[in-house]
Amino acid sequence: MNLKTLACVLPMPIFTTGLITVTIAQPAFAQKKVLEEVIVTAQRREQSVQDVAMSITAFSSESLEARAIEGAEDIQFSLPNVVITNTQAVVRGVGNNAATTTAEAGLGYHVNGVYLKFPLTSVTEYFDTARIEVLRGPQGTLYGRNTSAGVINIITNRPGEEWEANLSATVGNYNTRKVSGALNIPVSDGVRQRFAALSIERDGYSYNEFTGNNVDGRDAYEVRSTTAFDLTEKLILDVYGSYLEEDSDRSTRTKGVCTKDAELGCSPVALGFETPDVTNSIYTTLNRVLQLYTGDDDYFINSTNPDDYRRLRMDQDPYSTSEQLQLAVEFNYAAEKFQLTSLSGYIHTAVDNFYDFDRFQTDRLLTQPLTYRANGKDFETTRAIKSGRVDILEAKQLTQEFRVASDFDGAVNFLLGLFYYRNEQVLNVRITHPLLAAGQDRLGLDEDFEFFHYLGDPSHTRSKAVFSELYYDYSANTRVTFGLRYTEDEKDTSGRLLFLNLIDPSPSTAQGSWSALTGKVTVEYSPSDDTLLFATLSRGYKAGGLNPGGAQSDNSDPQNLLSGNLQQTTDFIDGVTGSQGPVAERQFDPEFINAFEVGAKSTYLDGRFVANYGAFYYDYQGLQVGQIDEALTLTTNSDAEVYGAEAEFTFAVTDALILESSLAYLHTDIQNAQSHDVGDPNGEDPNSRQATDENGDGRTNEDGIIKDVSGNSLPSSPEYSVKLGAAYTFNIAGRFGLTARVDHFFQADYFANQFNKNTDTLDGWSQTDFQLVLFPNERNWKLRAFVKNIEDNDDVVALSQDSPLAGRFRSANVLEPQLYGLEFNYSY
Repeated sequence: MNLKTLACVLPMPIFTTGLITVTIAQPAFAQKKVLEEVIVTAQRREQSVQDVAMSITAFSSESLEARAIEGAEDIQFSLPNVVITNTQAVVRGVGNNAATTTAEAGLGYHVNGVYLKFPLTSVTEYFDTARIEVLRGPQGTLYGRNTSAGVINIITNRPGEEWEANLSATVGNYNTRKVSGALNIPVSDGVRQRFAALSIERDGYSYNEFTGNNVDGRDAYEVRSTTAFDLTEKLILDVYGSYLEEDSDRSTRTKGVCTKDAELGCSPVALGFETPDVTNSIYTTLNRVLQLYTGDDDYFINSTNPDDYRRLRMDQDPYSTSEQLQLAVEFNYAAEKFQLTSLSGYIHTAVDNFYDFDRFQTDRLLTQPLTYRANGKDFETTRAIKSGRVDILEAKQLTQEFRVASDFDGAVNFLLGLFYYRNEQVLNVRITHPLLAAGQDRLGLDEDFEFFHYLGDPSHTRSKAVFSELYYDYSANTRVTFGLRYTEDEKDTSGRLLFLNLIDPSPSTAQGSWSALTGKVTVEYSPSDDTLLFATLSRGYKAGGLNPGGAQSDNSDPQNLLSGNLQQTTDFIDGVTGSQGPVAERQFDPEFINAFEVGAKSTYLDGRFVANYGAFYYDYQGLQVGQIDEALTLTTNSDAEVYGAEAEFTFAVTDALILESSLAYLHTDIQNAQSHDVGDPNGEDPNSRQATDENGDGRTNEDGIIKDVSGNSLPSSPEYSVKLGAAYTFNIAGRFGLTARVDHFFQADYFANQFNKNTDTLDGWSQTDFQLVLFPNERNWKLRAFVKNIEDNDDVVALSQDSPLAGRFRSANVLEPQLYGLEFNYSY
């Protein structure tokens, strides 16, 4: 096969995977449904996914449409042992539990082969997509950037050699308006161009009773260009670019849940729809000196919190603005026995998010008007007590990858790659409150001191790697794959923490470097053309990282902050600054996973029934776990044991009826881990166990007890999940087809964090989707009516712990409500 023929098979030259999927095998949208193989090149050669010895689930463009998969959160309903929220993805219990932006995600996210450090998964929609591939388990010998959980590949449609155009328009509830389309232009014999674009607008899913506005809405667009040049018969150049922009009132943190507690703010043993008690917060401590409000120290005492996840009462609406530019240049050269690939990528990401920091609203007023920036940006003069948080991130990423893959006629072939990665990022965080602004004004400090303010200097990550695989065909039906990788990672960070003048504002710096040799061995055996058995032993690696900038108390004369007794304030600061320790403790170690996996892929009944199975065991070393410590965060290392099993089935009962299902089981067990729980500093939860020292005495620190979390489950790790799907196509008078499809997904309980308190338990949840698709047999259009989340469940998929600054309440992340609408699609 020459390079141009291969390019027509691949939407973009990339390591790809797939699965048997339900598609509509036809020129347009009509005719009968069959089980069709997705051809992949995961090992640098064309293969059916049933011949690839990996745990893979892949979705063709037709499969994405059939399942109504529009974004990252949708895809989890068709994947075993995967949990995806708008903040992260967790695969087989492995995700990113660290609490710093210098940490790496467990799941490697790639677009057309380029690794993304900051994928905007809550913004991006899957449009004009050729396929999506999800690999479960450690990866590194086939990919430039190594990962411990797995890989998700997004492969967009590549330019073709024919004129093509398509347009899709959707309207739905919440005033949803979405338009997407693509245009393919064969410019000349050697040049092909494809443009694609998407625009989406909708109102928010939640209602803020105080402002009278809907929040959690969308207003975003994305444009994409892909150009293919046949420079010679053997050399092809692909140039890819995309630009995404969002300006929404969406927030990853909206609803606060709490049961009021006079000492801690919120109870560690009960969740409820109340407000926190801020009597013991740092703000109340400052008010005892500044006297900006009078009466009860708890200024939320008469405030209400609606008992509905979709109804809020906040004095400030959130906003989310983001931009992301992606550029990639890929050269592929086909020599007689080799294929050479160069892939260069550049990504610029800018994010500016704001949300109400205390998540509630108080009717208590300041004793006099105060001019301050409640939203972190705009000055206003008001008597209202408002607190907000602004997170501003800017990141620039560069990747370069070189690969050579052999195509020998004999029993031995290989893949060899070099990889370089560089990321520079700046993070600024501002937490606002009128007490902070008043203190800054009283002391005559610079405007930067108006906030609890983290000012980040550029942080850098640099990584170099050599990766390889050797393929040995021991016999006609037995193959052995040997993989080897060597990685070097370096990171540095610098930042300043400003809090009135109690903290030395000098920059705090840290740096670290790590290296690792990892690899894998896979044995695959095909007893027949319809069955593949495989076993893999691999070692995965994820680099270590650096905790956020520490701080030192300015102990020259802390009583000079303001007039009055501020012992509580200085005690608070001692707790904050003492939590970080010396610079040497700023590092946390890498993660390693020693993984063993066995699997089977089988096809029966002349290709009408496909069954894939897998079982795995992980020895999880160096698990990175983050915790909130007063206002700062800290990541430490521990260990874990993980094992489980997965099964996926597809059955074409008739040409008209298709059945699908998947089953997943997962067991996780944290080992040798101790941690402070800011949400339960006194260990009140009945499931809590206090850690002990070598003398058997209970361990404590200045913030409370140290908990022993050994034996607890990893976060976002449900014990089991089930997916069921069915599609039936009716023939209408020989002129139209009507496909009815229903998909149901259920997931068991799991925990929000490593402490496994009763209040950390997220109840099992389910989602049922239904759609009807009408299409004529001889026209290139179709009309789809859909309902997602028929039950209209408010499924809480994550609970994040907020700090004592705001009363230790929890922030709930809720899946989308019931959505329904109509979509019209036309192609030419």
